[in-house]
Parts: sequence; structure tokens; C-alpha cells
Amino acid sequence: IKDDAVGSLFEIQGSMGGVKGTCPSLTFSINGFDITTDGATTFTPACSSAAYKSGTKATVEGIVQSSGSIKATSVTK
Repeated sequence: IKDDAVGSLFEIQGSMGGVKGTCPSLTFSINGFDITTDGATTFTPACSSAAYKSGTKATVEGIVQSSGSIKATSVTK
């Protein structure tokens, strides 16, 4: 997965760690991958601090950025 090219699609499942920010602009990690969300990210269920916190199991789909982080297009709990 770490060899994925910039701009390529990325998907990961796991427990969210180090959740920071307020909906919809969150930053967190899953299995060592840094993930960011924004107003364009689709959340299922809707984004709330109660639904998405450290330890929440989630599936993230996104796009690999030049920094190696992932810009999430969708986060599903």
C-alpha cells in the first residue's frame, strides 16, 4: 500500500486513532496511515464527535496525497 502512486485510490479498514478536529474536518490515523477529511468527505453515518472518535472501527476510501497522507472521500463506520 505504501507504494501507491500520488493520486491513486486507497482503501483501508481499522480502528481510528488520534482523532483531532471538528466535523467535517478531522485528522486521524489507521494502521499508521495519516488520514484527513473535509467538507467534501461523505460520512456514513453523519459526522459527529460521538460517532467518530479514537477506537472507532471504520472503512476509509480516499486518494493518496504527495505527502503520503490520505485525503478521505468517504468514511463509513
